[in-house]
Amino acid sequence: MNPFVPPQRLATLQIEITRNCNLACAACPRTDGMAAGTWRNTDMALETFRKLVDHAPPADLLLLAGIGEPALHPQAAGLVAAAVATRRFGAVAMTSNGLAGGPELYANLQNHGLAGLRVALASLADATAAAMRKGTDVAALRANLAALAKLFSKNFVVVVRVSRRNSGELESLIETLAALGVVRISIQPDDRPAIEDRLEKGELAAVLAQLGTLQARLGSACTLDWAPGLAPNQTKCRQPLATASVDIAGKLAPCPATSDASHYADTSLRDLRFADAWTAPGVAAWLSAYLDREPALCRSCAFNPSGSFAIPLEPAAAQKAAVASIMAQKFDAAQATLTALVGGPVQADNLHLLGMVESHKGNAERAVAFVAAAAALDGQAHIRNNLGTVLAKAGRLAEAETVLRQLVADTPSYPTAYISLSGVLADKGEKQAAIAILVDLAELALKAGKQNVAGQAVDRILAVGELHPRLPLLGHLLRMAGAQTLALRLFEWLAKTDPNNLGHLLARAMTLLPVAYETTPQMQAIRARYRDALVDLRARVERASDGELAVAGYHVGLAKPFYLAYQGENDVELQRLYGEIVARMSAKRHPQWMVPVAPLAYGGTRKLRVGFASGYFSRHSVSKLFAGWIRHMSRAKFQVIGYDLAESEPDEYGRGLLADFDAVRRKVDGIDKWAATIRNDALDALIYPEIGMESQSVRLSALRLAPLQMVAMGHPMTTGIPNVDVFLTSDLMEPADGQAHYTERLLRLPNLSFDYERQPAGGPEFKREELGLDPKAIVFICCQSLFKYRPDDDDVIVRIAREVPNAQFAFLGVPTAPLTEIFSARLGAKFTASGLSYAGRVVIVPPVAFERFGAFLRAGDIYLDSLGWSGGNTSLEAASVGLPIVTTPGGPMRARHTAAILQFMGLGHYVTPSQDAYVVFAAKLAGDAALRKAYAGEIALNADKLFGDLSPVRAIENFIVEEISARERLQSPSA
Repeated sequence: MNPFVPPQRLATLQIEITRNCNLACAACPRTDGMAAGTWRNTDMALETFRKLVDHAPPADLLLLAGIGEPALHPQAAGLVAAAVATRRFGAVAMTSNGLAGGPELYANLQNHGLAGLRVALASLADATAAAMRKGTDVAALRANLAALAKLFSKNFVVVVRVSRRNSGELESLIETLAALGVVRISIQPDDRPAIEDRLEKGELAAVLAQLGTLQARLGSACTLDWAPGLAPNQTKCRQPLATASVDIAGKLAPCPATSDASHYADTSLRDLRFADAWTAPGVAAWLSAYLDREPALCRSCAFNPSGSFAIPLEPAAAQKAAVASIMAQKFDAAQATLTALVGGPVQADNLHLLGMVESHKGNAERAVAFVAAAAALDGQAHIRNNLGTVLAKAGRLAEAETVLRQLVADTPSYPTAYISLSGVLADKGEKQAAIAILVDLAELALKAGKQNVAGQAVDRILAVGELHPRLPLLGHLLRMAGAQTLALRLFEWLAKTDPNNLGHLLARAMTLLPVAYETTPQMQAIRARYRDALVDLRARVERASDGELAVAGYHVGLAKPFYLAYQGENDVELQRLYGEIVARMSAKRHPQWMVPVAPLAYGGTRKLRVGFASGYFSRHSVSKLFAGWIRHMSRAKFQVIGYDLAESEPDEYGRGLLADFDAVRRKVDGIDKWAATIRNDALDALIYPEIGMESQSVRLSALRLAPLQMVAMGHPMTTGIPNVDVFLTSDLMEPADGQAHYTERLLRLPNLSFDYERQPAGGPEFKREELGLDPKAIVFICCQSLFKYRPDDDDVIVRIAREVPNAQFAFLGVPTAPLTEIFSARLGAKFTASGLSYAGRVVIVPPVAFERFGAFLRAGDIYLDSLGWSGGNTSLEAASVGLPIVTTPGGPMRARHTAAILQFMGLGHYVTPSQDAYVVFAAKLAGDAALRKAYAGEIALNADKLFGDLSPVRAIENFIVEEISARERLQSPSA
């Protein structure tokens, strides 16, 4: 090819679109220039970009890059869309450090046409990452990598630059990336001249051998590329004949690796079409030198296979070819290649692969010999695991079990060992033991957030096909972890396999309720299915034997309708059905605790004994709301006893709260012993701060343990349970027809119903950039749990975004959690359908530590209350920091918390009467800084009213005295 004839089509065209960055990488010209005061951050204008792509030749790939972070470009999505619209490029991709924003930012770019993403990193170890790429948030990067690998699949490449600083971490880094779902990793020696820790030839050879071993271990699941080996025949670099680069000023470089335009006489692609720029004197002179004698600049380039980084690839390439032959089931070819390699630098891996070839060929004993030799040389988990599998294939099951049990003990985080061991145990006929191992794996996977691994375990469990006593609990753990589909599969299988256990049907019914909904019709359909399941179960309960009901009672407390309340409707009939089912099961499982409790003689002459039972005597929303009841109940009239249902030790706050009781019961083993303990204390009244979240409170509340049993609004919906007599609620929060929402008798306590304590100020202030927020935006704080936001509630966010162009909405959520993915996809689709950009407008902020929650609130301008389930603790804390609040009351009490808070403060005139008014008021606040300041001032002036209100405590005291006295009069012979 004549280099002076312009290529008709490039393999890759790279355009530098920004010189802004959120990191400060060692030896980066931007970092050095910033330190020297010579760097100027800049972004390429959209019109300049359009001119460049118009002048550019067609290319298989257009790569948007930068000496900085391209995804930070304020018009990144527009640039992508503009490039796609030209139809000149096979695909448009982007380089990134993976930290420009959350996955939603990159998803938005994908929605505009971005086909691929290349993320460059140096380490996932905090210290190394900080040294090499200052500003790296490793936890956020890990989370983003997993999400991006899923988003872009095979078009997602992670580029790792290797030097002495991180070469020792290379193996663990690659394994971590593979575990996160990355399927393509490009390894590049760090070739920048300023890098003092560049690898020498011997060190590069060691890295290359290591990559060969890693590739053999990873197989086809993940491809490792060694940058210097990408050129044909390992000879001359072909980059300048197939690629070109354009810098931020529009100047052309025929090689992206040597993209300093001064080498090419600053030839401009902005001013010239590509054919003219390619043949311009500066570019032509460089190309001539490249072909004739190789410019000095090329000799240290990582992509030059004849330069400083040239290392023979034969052993690794041969091993890679052998792996490919195995995957293609060409076992003789693989065997010949591997036999020739034995004795080389990757001896253990070659022996291991030879063993697997022999196994595939049916030579079981030869396979054992090779893999055993490999394991003796190198005890890596995958080799030891395969030793177990080939031993099993050879019929040596006892030896296989020994090897695999030891592997599980030594490497409990290696899931394949559990699966292999379960298979060996099943082959031995020990199916119960096989299931137990798989349950262990599933539980560990859930704790680690690896739902895919838990799914593999469930698949294996169902394939074994036997009941096991640990399976019901596993189903509940899956449900509580958000793995609804897996939980439903397991409970449906349990119900089919063990049809007489009605507890499985109760658990299945609860599992029908997901953590979040994609649409309102879907929510209504699920609600109907849930009701049908309860009606069917109620009928079965009527026909069941006492023994069947007693067995089913195991699920009471574990199977609870926690997510029903977040649908925002009147749930009294559904909860009545649930409560009747739970009561019948509990009555047969614990009949001795269903007998009515007669109150002790009172006559006003003794202290009444009041118990509080909760699993949340800690810094939790429940205790924050009701600690005042415990602390301020009159000790002249009452003895107050605490029943700490939590299995864990209390935190510092909890220890202080427990010290306020007159007596405390803790660490009681089992429901029957708890019931006996409470009964033996001869209470007059038992109060549950919440029923519906923690399992033991549900179980105990179904029993009769005190003459008077009450529940507070810690989980603000009716329990439906017959043995709960009274619901303690807020008079300000309840609608006029509030009793119609409860099976319990409603007691409307004065004001907000609780004696709230002012929370800590929230620690040092957040810079908005720390939270991914724009310092110049109007930030709406939307800090409720994401499952509180119903599909229809999204519309008000979109409407406000349309009215307030500079609005940003800060939600709290775990970035990679299924709940966050559902919520982000749902809200993002509504933004897109409305012609609005989702990325950058909506920010999912990772959970904020309690100590800094106040600081998080203060980082915003306006607090947006959630609609179906209004803020309680969060709204109180927003008021305590003086944040202007936007709210409108809904139907049930739980949709009216914030409205009541404002009314109690004397600020009811700020409560909007409808969702339309809610949107109008939010937009008005956003556009009027003086109004925001005035509103915040009124909140600050009246916030003290929220704290230290003892009238609800006095009302509870009076109610208990009157209730116990009335019951005593009814039992008196004279009555």
